[in-house]
Amino acid sequence: MTAFPVRVSTGSGGRSRFNSVLTLDSLITLVQGVARQSDIWRPAARVGTRGRHSTWLHRDEQVEVWLTTWLPSSETGRPASAPHTHGDSIEVFTVVEGALLEERIDRDGQLLVSRLTPSVIRPVAPHLTHDLRNASDVPTISIHAATTPVRSAARVVPALNWPRQAAVPRPHARTA
Repeated sequence: MTAFPVRVSTGSGGRSRFNSVLTLDSLITLVQGVARQSDIWRPAARVGTRGRHSTWLHRDEQVEVWLTTWLPSSETGRPASAPHTHGDSIEVFTVVEGALLEERIDRDGQLLVSRLTPSVIRPVAPHLTHDLRNASDVPTISIHAATTPVRSAARVVPALNWPRQAAVPRPHARTA
């Protein structure tokens, strides 16, 4: 695990301190900062023979930061096509190389499908149901940060078969 100081804004006068209470904005700032520093995450990138590989970059009592490498056609689900939530945790992630396809169910129960490319920051609200996969022909690398404790991702059994989109994803204007 790479050790690096986690600084988050306290919101008062632009001052920072270590291990402040994390907000969505501070997680976004953290993920953007790590993504810009390839010397932090590049050594942890492991593209192996299995579909997906995650490596912790930082972990303490308030935040977890990890890097995930995705081979073509790999996805979060085990078994395939298993949507999940992150419990009470707030997660933010971004793609630094390649592209991911995200399927999520919005508050109205509608399926939203997004193609996520480098520099797109994606927040994941507590209890939001989503699934990720590499739908491209090249390996993909993503950086994730979440408030802790992150309980193991809870698999969700949808009422109907989880939709798996084969067509080009529709853009959407909102996130959950």
